[in-house]
Amino acid sequence: MLRGYTCCQLHESERVEDETARLAKLGNKRERQALLAQLFTVHRNRLRQAIDIRFDRHLRARVDPSDVLQEAFLEASRRLDGYLQAPQLPFYLWLRSLAGQAFLKLRRRHLDAKARDVRRQVSIDRCGFPSATSQAVAALLIARELTPSDRLLRDERQRLIEDTLEKMEEIDREVLALKHFEQLSNQQIAALLGITEGAVRQRHVRAVSRFRRAFKSKPDSKGKIRLE
Repeated sequence: MLRGYTCCQLHESERVEDETARLAKLGNKRERQALLAQLFTVHRNRLRQAIDIRFDRHLRARVDPSDVLQEAFLEASRRLDGYLQAPQLPFYLWLRSLAGQAFLKLRRRHLDAKARDVRRQVSIDRCGFPSATSQAVAALLIARELTPSDRLLRDERQRLIEDTLEKMEEIDREVLALKHFEQLSNQQIAALLGITEGAVRQRHVRAVSRFRRAFKSKPDSKGKIRLE
């Protein structure tokens, strides 16, 4: 649970953005809530990606990612005025932090004896999201590049991607997920993971290079996974 929305320190220039300013200018609460709904819709796909890459098979069988988004929106609606009084995060990262809290809340609620391994997901993200799972990231990468008709190739690529991701350091895997699925900047990733921007760049290059080496070993060119 965040206290005062201070889950990570950001550079001063990142603490205020146009969306926050637009909300703060509205004196009418109903108008603020209406704009919040519009802005949440703008960021919905990015938030959904942030959630999807952290769902494993056990949790997905019990929780719909849309439930996490709904819970995050309701919490944003309740907390909006407090956020606007002293915004510590850019608007999107604030929404993301609420989505992370909603994710953890629903995960705890739906854990049972058959899904105890979900408990082992830990967080290196200073806003509280657990780390991206190799299985979820692999599935999303495959969905980008291959059609359902390529069943055998999909299965082969899924195994190769999961194996490649599992061999990475956890923080390298997380940099890859934050950059390619959540579309965060190097500065934002650095703040979330507590590392320098230079380290983010180095770890991203290392992760992409590992993918290229893995796929170079495959002679066929169909279904290559692109990470730039």
